[in-house]
Amino acid sequence: METLLGSALLRHMSWFGRLRYLLLDRHFGRTLYVGMVGLCLLGTLVSAFLLREIWGPSDIIKGFLPAVAVVGLGIVVFAYTRMSWMPVILILVSTLVADGVGTGTGTKLTFTFLMLNLWLVVWLFKMLVVERKLNIIPSIANWPILAFCVVVVLSTIWSSIYVDPNVRYFFSDKLFPRLMTALVLIISPLTVLMLGNSIRNEHTLRTIVWWFIAVGFVFGVMRIGLGGVINPLNDRGQFATWVVMFAAGQFFFNRRLSLMLRILLLVTIAMWIYVVLGLGFSWLSGWLPTFIGLVLISLIYSRKMLIPLGLAVLIYVIANFGVLEENFGTESEGSGVTRSNAWTEAFDVTSDHLLLGTGPAGYEFYFLVRGVYSGGIGTGQLAHNNYVDIVAQLGLAGILAWLTIWGTLGVISVRTYRSVPADESGFISGLKATLLAAWPVTILTMMLGDWITPFTYTQGLAGIDYTIWHWVMPGMSLALYAISQTKLAQRQPSPST
Repeated sequence: METLLGSALLRHMSWFGRLRYLLLDRHFGRTLYVGMVGLCLLGTLVSAFLLREIWGPSDIIKGFLPAVAVVGLGIVVFAYTRMSWMPVILILVSTLVADGVGTGTGTKLTFTFLMLNLWLVVWLFKMLVVERKLNIIPSIANWPILAFCVVVVLSTIWSSIYVDPNVRYFFSDKLFPRLMTALVLIISPLTVLMLGNSIRNEHTLRTIVWWFIAVGFVFGVMRIGLGGVINPLNDRGQFATWVVMFAAGQFFFNRRLSLMLRILLLVTIAMWIYVVLGLGFSWLSGWLPTFIGLVLISLIYSRKMLIPLGLAVLIYVIANFGVLEENFGTESEGSGVTRSNAWTEAFDVTSDHLLLGTGPAGYEFYFLVRGVYSGGIGTGQLAHNNYVDIVAQLGLAGILAWLTIWGTLGVISVRTYRSVPADESGFISGLKATLLAAWPVTILTMMLGDWITPFTYTQGLAGIDYTIWHWVMPGMSLALYAISQTKLAQRQPSPST
C-alpha cells in the first residue's frame, strides 16, 4: 500500500519534487551517507591535485581547503541532525572559546558568532526547505523580534542611500563592520527563538544551569588565585551575574542538594561577590547587576530575606563609606559626564535621521565628521548605553520594536514563573526564580553599557561572546514554558476516554 501511494504521489510531482521526495524524505539517511563519502573522496582527489607541486605555505593552505570544506559540511550535517544539542554547544563555546577567525580588518569573527549564524541558517533551511512550514512555538515575542529584524535590514539600506555627503566615504569604507553589526543585531533576538524552539526537555536546561555554576566555580578560583582566567576562557560581561543568580536559585529552592554541594554553591557565590564588590567595585556594570540579581532571587524565595540583606548592605556601606564615596565620585566625574555628553551628541545626530536612525554602527561615523571626539568624548565611551545605541542606530522604529521585544519577554518570564509547576526536587523552582529575576537585571544592565548587543566601536563584535547570555535567559524561559505545556497536554485524558 505504501509503495502504491508513493508511486501515485510521484506521478503528480515535478522532477524537482520527485528528486526531493526520493533523496530527502524517503531515503535521507542513505543520501547523507553516500553524499558524505562521495565528498570525502572528491575532497581527497582535489587536495592531491592541488598539492602536487608545493611552492610555499600558501600552496599548502590551498591544498587543504577541500578537506576544510568537508569538515565544515560535516559540522553543518551535525547541526542539522542534532539541533537539540545546539543550545548546550552555544554555552560551551561562549564560555570556553573566546576567540575567532581574523578578517584582516582588526576584527575577529568569534566562534560564538559563527556558531550562531550556522545554527540560524540550518534552522531556517530545515523549516523552510525540508519541512516547508514555520514550525515556531507560539509566543507574543515572535512578531516583535521579526519586526526588529526587518527594521535592522531597512535601516541598513536606508542609511546607506540617504547619508550625509561628508559621511559617505566612511559608510563605503566601513561596509564590512556595518554589515556585521547589522547581523549581530539580528542574530541576538533570534537566539531567543532558536533556543525556545530547540530545547525539548528539562535535561538540557539542567545541563546549562549546572555548567554555568561549574565553570563559575573554576573561573572564580582562577580570578582570585591567578588574578584572571586563562585565555581563551570567557568570564567577561555579566558572567559573574549569571553564575551568582544560577547558584543562588539552586541554593534557595533545590531541596535535594547534598550538604557538600550546598557549601560549594555558597563558596561560588561568595567568590564572585568578592570579585565584583571587592576586587572590582569601581566597575559599576560588574557589581550592580550581580547584587540586584542576588537580592531579587532572595526576595522571591522569602520576603523575610529583606531584613538580613538590608543589614548586610548597611554594614558594608558603613565599613566602606570612604571607598564608596570616592568611587561614585570618580564614576560621576569620568564616565558619567562623558557618557551624558555622548548621549546628547547621539540624540542630536539622530534628530536628522529620526525614523530609521543612522544605521548599524552609523553614528560613530557622524561623530567623526562632526568633530565630536575633539570635544573630549573618547571612542571607548560613545553612548555606552543600549537604549541610546538602538535609538541612534535604528531610530524610533528600532527603539519601539526593541522595547516591545523586552516588554513581551518580561511577560513571558512572569507567565513562566506563575504557570510552570514546581518539580519534586525544586530545581525548576530555582530556575524559574532565576529566569524571572534575569529580566529586570537585563533591563537595568542596558542602561550601564552596551552589554545586550555590543556596539562595534566600544565592545567590538567580539562582545557577542558574552552579550548573548542576556538572550539565552529569555530563550530558556520560553523553552521551559513550552515543555511544561507539552507535559500538561500529555497528562490530560483524551475525549474518547
